[in-house]
Amino acid sequence: MSTGSSASSNNAPILPMYDKTPLSNLLEAAVQKTYHELYTMADVLPSKTNIERKKELVKFACRARQLFIRILAVVKWAATAGKVNACEDIQNFLEGRNRVVRETSDLLAQLARERLLDARLPNYPITDAVDALTLGSVNYLPERISEATTPFIPATDIERQEILPRLQQILTARVAIAELPIQFTSVTIRNGIVTLAVDGEFEVKLGITSDNLFAPWHVYKTKLFLRDPEEPEQELVHAVQMQTLTNYIQSWLIESENPLVELYRYLHYYCQSLRLQVLYEQAHRIRNRSAKQKHLHISSYIPCKSFNIEYWKEYNLNNQQKKTTINEKNRDIGMTIVCDDDGKFQIIHWPPLPVEDSVAILQILEKSTFTMEEILNRTIYARCQRRFEELKETILSTTSANIEIDSSIPVLKCELLPESTSEEILFISISPFSGLYKIVSYMESRFCLQIEHALNRDQGNLIDAINLFKIWLIQQRIPSLLAHLNCRVFTRLPSLNPKHELIIPFLHNNYYCQSLRLQVLYEQAHRIRNRSAKQKHLHISSYIPCKSFNIEYWKEYNLNNQQKKTTINEKNRDIGMTIVCDDDGKFQIIHWPPLPVEDSVAILQILEKSTFTMEEILNRTIYARCQRRFEELKETILSTTSANIEIDSSIPVLKCELLPESTSEEILFISISPFSGLYKIVSYMESRFCLQIEHALNRDQGNLIDAINLFKIWLIQQRIPSLLAHLNCRVFTRLPSLNPKHELIIPFLHNSIYIELTHNEGYYIVRKTFFCRFL
Repeated sequence: MSTGSSASSNNAPILPMYDKTPLSNLLEAAVQKTYHELYTMADVLPSKTNIERKKELVKFACRARQLFIRILAVVKWAATAGKVNACEDIQNFLEGRNRVVRETSDLLAQLARERLLDARLPNYPITDAVDALTLGSVNYLPERISEATTPFIPATDIERQEILPRLQQILTARVAIAELPIQFTSVTIRNGIVTLAVDGEFEVKLGITSDNLFAPWHVYKTKLFLRDPEEPEQELVHAVQMQTLTNYIQSWLIESENPLVELYRYLHYYCQSLRLQVLYEQAHRIRNRSAKQKHLHISSYIPCKSFNIEYWKEYNLNNQQKKTTINEKNRDIGMTIVCDDDGKFQIIHWPPLPVEDSVAILQILEKSTFTMEEILNRTIYARCQRRFEELKETILSTTSANIEIDSSIPVLKCELLPESTSEEILFISISPFSGLYKIVSYMESRFCLQIEHALNRDQGNLIDAINLFKIWLIQQRIPSLLAHLNCRVFTRLPSLNPKHELIIPFLHNNYYCQSLRLQVLYEQAHRIRNRSAKQKHLHISSYIPCKSFNIEYWKEYNLNNQQKKTTINEKNRDIGMTIVCDDDGKFQIIHWPPLPVEDSVAILQILEKSTFTMEEILNRTIYARCQRRFEELKETILSTTSANIEIDSSIPVLKCELLPESTSEEILFISISPFSGLYKIVSYMESRFCLQIEHALNRDQGNLIDAINLFKIWLIQQRIPSLLAHLNCRVFTRLPSLNPKHELIIPFLHNSIYIELTHNEGYYIVRKTFFCRFL
């Protein structure tokens, strides 16, 4: 045993101690823990019962036994620790080898990527081998040997002057006979190099290696002008990648039939693919710019082909029925930006936009520089315009309003009431981030929130919400409209119960407002009645609150013409009207006696305005009455005598020219007083006959024609002196008497005119008389 133990101790490996724990430390810790528990139990157990002390002792024995069993297991395991250490050494060795291999591969990859880019395996000299085997000698050596052994001698200035003009001619001829795409914006030949450029995309420099017109082009350098507008200083393509691109272009230019066409097509497609990548990155930057852009989703990116952008996700969640199905998938509102095989951009909108909006968005892609933000802004602007047009049609189809689309913001301006102030206008906008409607009004109320909720959640309740808002606006107008009246305004009808002053809800808003307007008209009529003494002929009666009232006018005219009274509902009424507010809140006017249809319609049009007064209604009614009476009087006069009569509707007045070619002084003007309804006669040649005509018109129209004929005779008598002014004679309306004491005693009874021609010794010799008789 001793021998075996000594042998094993001699062969035991030396273990490193930096990650090991000595066995003595374990034993010491176990002993200290056991001693601490015994010391603690010695203090605690005397205070416990006998059964509790036994339980604590059993628990202590179990814990101590388990602890030392574990230590025994560790001691037995330590006897075989040499094998474990050997395995650890093997593992460390393998990990070291793995690290060396990984570092070697990394160094080789770095060497290949940075230092061996142009390194190539040499081509096998098959032709030289054939010559050596068949001819026994090699006539040509590789050019590399010549380049290595022969120094490069640059051309002198004289040689350059001789070569460059010829090279210029060859390049010009090559470009002239080649098929050159029209998309090249710049073609320059200088110093033996052809420079082809497309603004905003690329520039390539070409040359030739021989004077053969059909020799392949040699690409010297390729440069890209394309930049990210948001980061213009950063190169999109690394210089190493550009060199690889140049080598690739050179490889297939040699075999191409139309090299310049293929050159443009390839580089243009490459630039457009880069633009698509830039747009994709810009879309992601917009998405991560702020929390408001959380509704923007970018997906389905296919490099150099297309990607999708979905926006207004919250609006789509609230309007599931508006989703469209494309390729058997549910899509929200968005668009797909596609770069086709010809390098042209196309935008597919879902749902589709109108043609004019799609064309306007595509015009952005035709610019030399554009950003994803421009495309998104123009697309969202078009979406807002279309939704505003649909909303405008929806509102106007059910309610009257003045709605305009402000294309500069954009916003929908709704004037729900006629002659709305700036505070009453309802502004409806759309959030460009979420696509939800936003309602703005200077007169904030709960109805704005209801309209916004209806627009975004359930448009079936939109019209009801708008109508409630209109009623609320009308209620806000009423106090200012009635500020001049000594009254109170309620939104609920006061109750007769004193404990509950306002308990009956105000349900019929429209009817209540019209009834209030009827009250205003009634009070305005009373103010007109009390304005002056001239209005004493205006009588207001039979007022039924919220229903109707009567107005009688021209009382003096009616007293003078008792026979013109009309009978309505078995009562004698003068000329007047009844203003009625029916159960639907609509105004009606009943005229007695009735007016013609066109006059009644014209008066009712006043009631259709948003604001009108009792004075407007009275003025239009009296004007219509005057026109009808003038027409009747005109027919009466023309039925018995010849005259030229016109009705001047602007004053109104009746102009009567009783004689042919009447002067302005001979015209008879007949007007009607708007207060009393009596006729007024005006003439520049005042006479007693005007009073007779006025008396006949207002008292007894049976004498009207005689009075007018007497006035005509009087007018003729006034004309004769001027007609005979060129004669040396005198004109009399009575015959002079031969009795010198009574010079004029024979009355001029037969309306004749006596003209004195000669006079001799106290008596007259009548030479000629002129008689004017009127039957």
